[in-house]
Amino acid sequence: MTAAGWAQLIALIVVIGVTAPLLGRYMANVYEAGPSRLDRVFGPVERLVYRACRIDPEREQRWNVYALSVLAFSVVGIVLLYLIQRIQSGLPFNPTDMANVAPALSLNTAVSFPVVLHETKHALQTYLRVAGLNLTLQELHDAIASPDVKELVGLSLHGHIAPHDYQRALGSERPRLQQIYRDYFAAHRVEAVLFATTPLPAAPIAGSDSTVALNGARVPTFATYIRNTDPASNAGIPAISFPAITGSGHLPLGVEIDGPYGSDRRLLAIAAALQAILERHSTNPQRLLP
Repeated sequence: MTAAGWAQLIALIVVIGVTAPLLGRYMANVYEAGPSRLDRVFGPVERLVYRACRIDPEREQRWNVYALSVLAFSVVGIVLLYLIQRIQSGLPFNPTDMANVAPALSLNTAVSFPVVLHETKHALQTYLRVAGLNLTLQELHDAIASPDVKELVGLSLHGHIAPHDYQRALGSERPRLQQIYRDYFAAHRVEAVLFATTPLPAAPIAGSDSTVALNGARVPTFATYIRNTDPASNAGIPAISFPAITGSGHLPLGVEIDGPYGSDRRLLAIAAALQAILERHSTNPQRLLP
């Protein structure tokens, strides 16, 4: 872990140690309907929220009202995430000057992690069972060396994504992402799109476990390396990635081709033709560079 990582961990432990007793006592008073010194601060805010949402605090909530409240909360969360990414360049607490995210990529993010984090736990359980490995999910998690991957797997194992958020991503946001792809292929009359698998070559683990340098700025490592391949995966369209050339430092650089839904056989034929071209020019890879 880097020095910055240790500093963040220590700061988090200190903040939790200071606030946990205070917050715990306040929550206990709230649940027991007892008085609290913080009522003077939070009481007016609570009453304002009740009035705005037309909530009667003395009335029990029916199950259907609760279900609608949960769905509404999920919708607000997805919309808020989308808006943050669209205007993040002008928001405070942006030390790396991250630029605004394009609309399609913002929509992809709203689909990506709810689906992946919710399905990863079940997929790993199935793999360990089918492979006959005498290994628990926690043991697998503890053995992961990459900090960013370990964090994501940990979020999946501990149920970070609620079932209703997963269903919302699958039933609403994913179809919208798929429609974007359908419209693109139809409007441009193309059978495939070709692009770099990753925006930069592989970086040494030391110094890039959390962030990596891209265009003169430090950006999140995991999100950067999956940025190009993630949308097609979330949309469920056919995609193929294969080595193309060798870049600086003798590190391989790959290309990916994506095709419309249901074009798997055609995409395989296109990939085979591209690979044949790449093999013929393997002695002079610079010819393939723009």
